[in-house]
Amino acid sequence: MARFGTGRWVDGKELKRLLVLMLPLYIGNIMQLGMGVTDTIAAGRAGANELAAVGLGTSLVIPVMVGFGTILSIATPMLSRLRGAGCAGKAGAVLNNTKALAALLLPVEWLILGVGSFLFAVVTEDAAIARTAQLYTWFMMAGIPANLLFRVAQSHFEGFGQTRPGMFFSMAGVVVNIPLNLLFVFGSCGFPRLGGAGCGLASAIIIWMMALGMCAMLLTIPSYRRTTQQWLALRLPDRKQLGTIFRLGFPLGLSALCEMSFFSVVTFIIAPLGKLAVAAQQVSINVSGMIFMLPLSFGVAASAVDSIGNKLFMVCNCVTMGVYTGGAAII
Repeated sequence: MARFGTGRWVDGKELKRLLVLMLPLYIGNIMQLGMGVTDTIAAGRAGANELAAVGLGTSLVIPVMVGFGTILSIATPMLSRLRGAGCAGKAGAVLNNTKALAALLLPVEWLILGVGSFLFAVVTEDAAIARTAQLYTWFMMAGIPANLLFRVAQSHFEGFGQTRPGMFFSMAGVVVNIPLNLLFVFGSCGFPRLGGAGCGLASAIIIWMMALGMCAMLLTIPSYRRTTQQWLALRLPDRKQLGTIFRLGFPLGLSALCEMSFFSVVTFIIAPLGKLAVAAQQVSINVSGMIFMLPLSFGVAASAVDSIGNKLFMVCNCVTMGVYTGGAAII
């Protein structure tokens, strides 16, 4: 057994458990990245203008969505600690306050994306690209409530050591994204041709499907039904616990926002160079994302394993930023 200073570092049994948790997370994250890949392929087939617009739109939407969603993911280690202490009955209260925090974050996230959508006309001189990117952002804003709900439900599962549901719904999202892109991007089956903006509408629909599916799954599992009913109930939040969740989750959300914004900033910088440069940047993001997801998944899995999570989560955050930066430099 290895040691870290005077405390325990890792033992084989815990490491094996961590890897079992991490693999579904990694596959799920890759599947979520796969939605972006299918969007890139569909928008690319529609034309360079459409792909460039999707690139600008995702550069604003994805970092904000991930950042705000990560704030809520702090519920995962909180639930894991309760479960380890034999206090799983208190999980419903934690999730209910996490839901309340999501409701408070929703208008802030909408405001950021709404204001940000008007900046596309500033970074690019092509009015058509700016307009399509703005429509993409507005469509994605419709999926923001579902994304926050999904993150709360996902934290429920992961806090109880089950990472497979997130993987399942992410895989389903990729499969459904393909026909929806055909419907909205190219205007099949009587739907209007929306071009790159159609990718945003398709993604918003899928996010709602994933969120509602996750909640329905929780309600059908007898062992989770009571906890699920508690966090879905309408009740006043506990201000103290609400503040604790935000205080612990905000640094994680800010860190995720900075990590995901690395390429986004580059996209806005190169936007004046033209649509081909932005389109190429959109493709490179998908490549680097494959590298980014491995250490990220490892870090999230570590947060669900209480005995080693604190140290490994800190290390994995550092590794994630280092690998992501290295991948960006290579590309």
